[in-house]
Amino acid sequence: MKPYSYQHNNKRSEIINNTIGYTINFYEDNVLVHNRTINHNENPYTIAEDFVHDGETSPKLLRD
Repeated sequence: MKPYSYQHNNKRSEIINNTIGYTINFYEDNVLVHNRTINHNENPYTIAEDFVHDGETSPKLLRD
């Protein structure tokens, strides 16, 4: 199954569904800068989309 991804300018995030939940990989300029694993009851699409549309240089979830 192909991962679902969001892309905006130089930022991209991809969501991979696995047995324990979702893994979200965050990329800037095609370089992996962070990944996060969440449970199935959390919404990975909101997290992934928030990263690519945020104007800061680091993932929002790392700044919070």
